[in-house]
Amino acid sequence: VLATPFILFFVYKTIRKNSEGFAYQMDSLFLRLPIAGPIVRKVSIARYAQTFGSLFSSGIDVINCLRAAKKTVSNLALVEALETVEARVQAGAPLSQAFNSSGEFPTLVIRMIKIGEESGNLTPVLMQVSEFYTKDVDEAVQGLITMIEPMLTALLGVMILWIAVGVFGPIYGSFANLET
Repeated sequence: VLATPFILFFVYKTIRKNSEGFAYQMDSLFLRLPIAGPIVRKVSIARYAQTFGSLFSSGIDVINCLRAAKKTVSNLALVEALETVEARVQAGAPLSQAFNSSGEFPTLVIRMIKIGEESGNLTPVLMQVSEFYTKDVDEAVQGLITMIEPMLTALLGVMILWIAVGVFGPIYGSFANLET
């Protein structure tokens, strides 16, 4: 019984490693989860924007920045969206339009990239996106910890009560048998 979660995790990892379709479906599903999905998306966007901005500020062309920054994203659904962005930019579409067509990026990111393109200051805008999402993730994680902490305390109390009943129950039963 105790080994079941470990066995399930091992089976999940094995199937994920051997089936790219399964991995893609799980990543896509994970992005749509209520609490974890937005956090994963924001972490990926923050890393991607920071890497893209750093590379672009170094003078690397947009296509190579897109390719290199894509390697910082581990979620396959987002990687596929970034491949779509790269293909559209190679076809001549503006960066903001390419991100918009992928359907996986928030409106804020698309608008910020558009502002960066129009002003000619893409690097600072990408760094602002990265900072914004990094702070947003930190706040979300702190809120999650604050929300989970009381539940974990209650769970620990129930476990201690269960152990106490398991230990003291037979002792009280023995005393009851002694009286008769």
